[in-house]
Amino acid sequence: MSPEYALFCPAGLRRILEEDLNQRWKNRITPLGGDESLLVCSAEVNPAEVVKLPFPSFLVISQKEFSPATSLSKIIYDLVNPEVLRKLQKVIPLPNSHHRSFRVMISKEGKLIPLNPPLRRKTENQIRETFHLQHNPQKANNEFWIIIRREGLSFFGLRLRPGEKRERGELSSAIAYLLNAFSQPRPEDVFLDPFAGTGAIAVSRARYFPTQRIIASDNNPQLLNHLKQRLRRYPNTQIFLADALNMNEIPDSSVDVIVTDPPWGEYQPLPFPHFYFYQKMLAEFKRVIKENGRIVVLIGRNQEKDFEKAAEATRLSVREKLNVLIAGRKANIYLFDFKSGK
Repeated sequence: MSPEYALFCPAGLRRILEEDLNQRWKNRITPLGGDESLLVCSAEVNPAEVVKLPFPSFLVISQKEFSPATSLSKIIYDLVNPEVLRKLQKVIPLPNSHHRSFRVMISKEGKLIPLNPPLRRKTENQIRETFHLQHNPQKANNEFWIIIRREGLSFFGLRLRPGEKRERGELSSAIAYLLNAFSQPRPEDVFLDPFAGTGAIAVSRARYFPTQRIIASDNNPQLLNHLKQRLRRYPNTQIFLADALNMNEIPDSSVDVIVTDPPWGEYQPLPFPHFYFYQKMLAEFKRVIKENGRIVVLIGRNQEKDFEKAAEATRLSVREKLNVLIAGRKANIYLFDFKSGK
């Protein structure tokens, strides 16, 4: 029996995650359910392989669909079922099994909720007896989660990798990964992020997707210093201070793929009106991109009209557009295929 996993991703990007995992794990996965921000699948891979990926992830012990009227006690009884646990106790590998402490977390529709004491004690006792662990809510090495989704799917699982903490406006490693996956990465690529910032997209490309060369630039010297530190372990990188609207350092038709998150004008004003800024930006992208190159851009939904008018004015045609939710903000991801003469 293949292990079952649950991986969370930004809303709207489940398909990209599923396609990437099929390719990464050579079609050894079978989707079992989920929703627009959750993929539940069985996969012939070790949990250690899942932990390497930058997504909040769980080893699924049991899962079930429930109607909205189902009581919390009924959901927990069905998911944390002694009979199910006994069958699985020999096949569920605990990543932190040499540390014998655990705690139980309950999440309903994305929010942590409390349990009444009798139900909590009963649930904890079942886990303790099955996996021979000691309950320690303050210093737990293993976390068992009961997750109840708005769409009806609920599951009970062992957390493999938690979500990450980041600064306001900082791109998560999960979205950086999926932006790169959406760009159809190839080992022979010359990659460019001209709005690199602290380097989330460039670091993700270097870490997860083989490439010939990575070029990362930004016009903020302070961010650039941090970027150099993050990329210093990767020898095939070129980092420099540059204006993304006028990249004289990069020759014409020299880049295979551009993946970037340009400013949306939310935290600080752009130097030009949105349309003109994006028009200048895309014209410069078009200059440096090779024939049959790919361009992936993440843009806030508020800038959708100006950005698409700029793309039309630059004669770049959208191959695919995804509506996504990034840290609670509506956004679009655009994929352009560049063909000369168009």
